[in-house]
Amino acid sequence: MRSTGLLGSVQIVNILISIIRTKLTAVFIGAAGLGLADLLSRSAEFLGYFSQGGLHVSGIRRIAQVYEEDGHSSRLLEQIAILRSWVMLTALLGMMFTLAVAPAVAHFLLDDQGSLWMSFALAPLVAISALLGGEITILKATHQLKKLALCTAGGAVTTLIIATSLYAVMGISGVMPVLILCILSLFCIHLYATTRHYPYRLSLRAESLKRGFPILRLGLSFAFAGVVTSGAEVAVRYFIRNQASDAEVGLYAAAFTLIVSYSRIIFAAVDADYYPRLSAIVEDKVQMNLIVNRQIDALVLLMAPFLIAFALALPYMVIILYTEEFLSVMPMVLAALNYMFFKAAYTPTAMLALAKGDARIYVLMEVLYNAVFVLAVAVGYSQYGLLGAGAGLTLANMFDFVAINCVYRYRYGYRAERTTLLHMLMQFLLLAAVLTVCFTCTGWLKYCVGGAVLLLSCATSYGVYRKQRR
Repeated sequence: MRSTGLLGSVQIVNILISIIRTKLTAVFIGAAGLGLADLLSRSAEFLGYFSQGGLHVSGIRRIAQVYEEDGHSSRLLEQIAILRSWVMLTALLGMMFTLAVAPAVAHFLLDDQGSLWMSFALAPLVAISALLGGEITILKATHQLKKLALCTAGGAVTTLIIATSLYAVMGISGVMPVLILCILSLFCIHLYATTRHYPYRLSLRAESLKRGFPILRLGLSFAFAGVVTSGAEVAVRYFIRNQASDAEVGLYAAAFTLIVSYSRIIFAAVDADYYPRLSAIVEDKVQMNLIVNRQIDALVLLMAPFLIAFALALPYMVIILYTEEFLSVMPMVLAALNYMFFKAAYTPTAMLALAKGDARIYVLMEVLYNAVFVLAVAVGYSQYGLLGAGAGLTLANMFDFVAINCVYRYRYGYRAERTTLLHMLMQFLLLAAVLTVCFTCTGWLKYCVGGAVLLLSCATSYGVYRKQRR
């Protein structure tokens, strides 16, 4: 809870800045521009996963273990140098791979040969993203949460200035320059933070690189899972684009941003604090179950009141964040809010495979989930438009919640505590009640009933927090 408070408070600042950036972006380039920016960023993410070897995930696990054992030692500096060396090599590999497939990206995703230059421009974006991921990995693995929080806040301010300035001057043609300059500024900020303690050194000798093979082998499995996940996101957007238009992709992207981005405050501490701690004690089954259940409690008890308040404020948020053109995304957002609730309920459990280095199970679960995700969203959208896409998101995460708990119970001996399940069920019913009210009621009745449920949800969460704190 303390880690969530630290990183979450910075995320709130980040979100406030993001609100301004999103609003101005929507005004300057509209839904079509947002759709293009989303396609390009998702394409870069997909190509990055394909070429970066999953080092950002496996690197956290290895460096966190060394840090817990030896602290700031020469052994830790050696591990960081090895990680940076492999990250540099995979960044160069990713850039070359992106240049090689750029014509195919322009043809299949952008569907416009005039956009070929944007596909080639994805190459530096992929390379810099890889380097940025390496520096973030170091901050997370060595528990430098305050520095990570400051980098997040500084990056938000910098990207706001870059994005709004270029979009105001260049309009939709500024999409690619904005993406590249924003990621470059973020890399410089994080690099400055990490090099204060860990000077940037590479260790490119054969024997040093060989010592990084365990990280690379594990990372490749995670990279494959990342390719599947990113590919599923691209596939959904490509499907919607073929069914409708770039503007419809922009509406889907805007709805998805509303659903996911502003809920990140609740997940702020998961990667940065929970995952390194879990990696250090994961072989102790008693401690493992305790930490996982407590993290689920924290996420669910924070997420449910947040989603309830979000649902009630949604009409005003759409107008504030975007323009009236985006009001049509409201049914999708409401239908998909349970997507984030289930994500809060299963994410701590899902990270057991990462912490244990069990690449086979992790990849299997990711492939299974993404197959269900693409199918559910595609069928939902084809039948009911954006509303169906939102329902598909919820069904996909409901499936993942059940599958992960069943498989990990058998594989790792994970047990959900009865009290954790009761907290989860109570908050789910309260959220379902508010969503029903939002779909069926308007005016004072909606806000009176919804406000009463919100107070009950907050009181329940606070009561559980006080009890566990004692």
